[in-house]
Amino acid sequence: VSSDTSGRIVRLLIQEGDAVKRGQVLARIDAKRYEEGARQSEAGLAASRSELDRALADLELSRQELERQTSMHRDQLVSDQAIDQAQSQFKMKQAAVESQRKRVTQQSAIAATNQDDLKKTVVLAPMDGVITSLQKEEGETVIGAQSFSPSVLCTVADLSVMEVEILVD
Repeated sequence: VSSDTSGRIVRLLIQEGDAVKRGQVLARIDAKRYEEGARQSEAGLAASRSELDRALADLELSRQELERQTSMHRDQLVSDQAIDQAQSQFKMKQAAVESQRKRVTQQSAIAATNQDDLKKTVVLAPMDGVITSLQKEEGETVIGAQSFSPSVLCTVADLSVMEVEILVD
């Protein structure tokens, strides 16, 4: 069993010989950096959503202005230049809204990734079995499974299906 994230083991909840169930918490990796990243990305997402609300309000204002200018242009109260300018402003506001929607999508993906990383600081048992080998201790650092050479935390074996092959002279 390896950790999916790198960091220091802050809590080791198992010992060699312990029986474990699938999904049982085996260890906790220091989550401070991941918690901060998740909080930062959530704040960025909230800011992006606020910017989208502002851009939508600007678009609505621009739409109303375009309607006023169009109405006044029909009555020949404003020039062609004024209506062209109002149409251009409206199109720019539409583009700004679309751009901000994409930023919200981007920030949402970043927040989801950071939340996923935070969840991975909890190491779970992949199956029912017995801890046959414990290779790390509380306080030691593990290298995450995303790296080239991840650290093995422990070995979980199902002793009911093990075979032993012995060469006898």
